[in-house]
Amino acid sequence: MKRAMVTGGCGFLGSSIVRLLLERGVEVSVMALPNEPLDNLAGLDVEIQRGNVLDLEACRRAVSGIDTLFHAAAVYKSFMPDPRPMYEVNLRGTFNMLEAARRAEVERTIYTASIVSLGRPAPGRLGDESSAYEAWDVEMHYSRSKYHSREVAEGFSAWGMDVRVVCPGAVLGPGDIAPTP
Repeated sequence: MKRAMVTGGCGFLGSSIVRLLLERGVEVSVMALPNEPLDNLAGLDVEIQRGNVLDLEACRRAVSGIDTLFHAAAVYKSFMPDPRPMYEVNLRGTFNMLEAARRAEVERTIYTASIVSLGRPAPGRLGDESSAYEAWDVEMHYSRSKYHSREVAEGFSAWGMDVRVVCPGAVLGPGDIAPTP
């Protein structure tokens, strides 16, 4: 049986990933912060591993023995008086999870970036990951942090890891237990 780890699995998007994996017969574990509520995982057959993506050793324990890592943990806020915690989690946390996966020889990592990490295409053209990022002149710390963390993930891919990056737009649907900040 395949084994997967989901970071951010207690959140709306992450718990949706967990449900899909369980429906497909995958054995799932979730890395959750020490005091993080598990409401979105109620009634699901998942292993909970308490830890923090900022702790490399916790990341190494979390990915031990898995086939696939779904890294969806992130700080998402429209405004933060001090954006440093967002950059810490979104960048260093991404580096730690991917480094732990690399050391553990995890077969595949799926990293959840964001549509705001992509650049805007020229008028009349479709945008993709090669579109130039242009939000340097605005105070959009979330998009900047996701842009840089996407670069981290792409760097691991360039080193030979099987890393897939997804860039969802607005994530909406049933089961969202908290309003998007």
